Amino acid sequence: MKPKIMIRLDNGWDLGAQRILSSYSPTLSRRARDAVGAAVQPGPVQSAYSKPLLVVDTNWPESCPNTDTAFPANLRPISFSGQKTLLQQVAAAVEDTTEGVGLYYWKPAWVDNAGLGPSCIDYHSSQVRESVTVFRFI
Repeated sequence: MKPKIMIRLDNGWDLGAQRILSSYSPTLSRRARDAVGAAVQPGPVQSAYSKPLLVVDTNWPESCPNTDTAFPANLRPISFSGQKTLLQQVAAAVEDTTEGVGLYYWKPAWVDNAGLGPSCIDYHSSQVRESVTVFRFI
């Protein structure tokens, strides 16, 4: 069986960046990739590439009391409830997208994320967070 190739696109908030692969069409033929992985914006990205789409690297913090950068808390609560809402919204968007095939929820317990970009708190407890159950709600 031949392995499937997914091209993952970061900076999902930037739709122009999400569409950049189309400018490489002569170099990176559509046949060279089987799927596109986008951080967000599944509909426009899938329509730009006409490939099966997965939303990858999406997550939401459970706590963010001392952030160094602005975090869009107005989108949904920074809590387990907010994580659940985000996952339900993303799953619904993937389901409503032509050839939307799935999502990868990155670090549902929000452990050691500060070094990876978001400046929300790291979680260094041995206790499992409620957020690991978020998948029950989709």
